[in-house]
Amino acid sequence: MKHLFLFLIVALLVSCSSNPAEQTDELPVELEQKESADTPQPSQVTEIKEEITTLPFFNFKFENDGFEQFYRLLVESCRVKDTAAVLAAIHDTLRFSQYECAYGQYAIEPSCDGCARCTKKGMLHGVFTGSATTEICERLYELLVRYGVGPYSDNAVFSEYQPIEGAYCNFHFVKYADLKNYFEYGAIIPLKQGVEIRSSMSKLAPAAATLPFQVISYHNEPGMEERDEAGEGNWLPYDSGYIIDEDVLTGFEYTLVIFEKTHSGWKITGFYQPPGC
Repeated sequence: MKHLFLFLIVALLVSCSSNPAEQTDELPVELEQKESADTPQPSQVTEIKEEITTLPFFNFKFENDGFEQFYRLLVESCRVKDTAAVLAAIHDTLRFSQYECAYGQYAIEPSCDGCARCTKKGMLHGVFTGSATTEICERLYELLVRYGVGPYSDNAVFSEYQPIEGAYCNFHFVKYADLKNYFEYGAIIPLKQGVEIRSSMSKLAPAAATLPFQVISYHNEPGMEERDEAGEGNWLPYDSGYIIDEDVLTGFEYTLVIFEKTHSGWKITGFYQPPGC
């Protein structure tokens, strides 16, 4: 009788443990996180000391709050296309400016008087439209590395109107004057050295000069670009010539990535883009 009683207890425990967990917010098929046995766990992560380089107009600034380790691990996960780790670093609901959340994928947050946040699914569809999972890693890597990172409060253009205590963001400029000018649509940013100024809207046109490698004062306004007839791209008039827009970042093209410390550790908690994007 004693052995029969023990057998019944074991059978009951096995039955309970085999019930599948309820899924509350599924990602689309192409964005499913596929955990594997070799996915690194937090306890397995060692400090990553690989140097991360950025455009010279930006830099890195970390406080003694544990964010740097999270950031470096996320950059490495993007670099090696560890999609499970990258998607896990994005919070289930995210802050957004009204342009990023795709297909009405909003999640009502009862803790903030009925305000809405974007779901992870909606944000991935919005910010990374048309991207496969590995392409999200590539595009996020560029956003994390190319434009530096530092305390969100340093970006007074945003934080003055929407303060987020203890947060970080990318686009951490070396000079505050450049930050202010850029985010107020008064500048463009060359994405490489030697951007050529063409005599006409063609990549084959003679180049009389190159852009200075600095944040350049430039009045941004809707429709300032022109499409060439050959379909090579959009062009910006500059100094009696033209520069192709793929070589510069205008004030209409940034994606500000927000990071916050949550109950489950540091996460990407928001994406802000300019109006019309």
